[in-house]
Amino acid sequence: VVLDTDKYVVEGRTKIKILPTDFISNDDVAIGTDQKAVWENDGSNHGVRPANAAVELFAVIDVPLGYTATRVKINGSNTANDVIVYTFDLDDGTITSEISNTGLDVGDDLDLATTHVGADDKALLIEIVTTAITDVIYGGYVTIQQS
Repeated sequence: VVLDTDKYVVEGRTKIKILPTDFISNDDVAIGTDQKAVWENDGSNHGVRPANAAVELFAVIDVPLGYTATRVKINGSNTANDVIVYTFDLDDGTITSEISNTGLDVGDDLDLATTHVGADDKALLIEIVTTAITDVIYGGYVTIQQS
């Protein structure tokens, strides 16, 4: 097999899939209220949604060593929901400042303002700022290329 040097392949892919089940909720609502992400099945679409309008959804995505994340796209029902991407330190839980382009929303497929190089101790942290319990996230992609 001859690989085109303009293409980037990780197990035959140039994208890391983000499944709806990769998202978990934060705890920005009062204890005892619905501070969780729930599976939504409206009869035709499936995904994860917040059980409370104040909940935000988070996913941690590992970029393979030797590859760089350059773009992020999240798909969902509300394209006005903000998507914020950070670098997450797996050793101490710290995050960097935002590495996504300001104004990245659900449905956008935009370059990151700062690329993320895969490392043993780092991952991407993707935050979805939801505004209603009807905001369903279907999943998404992280575009990668060889470093």
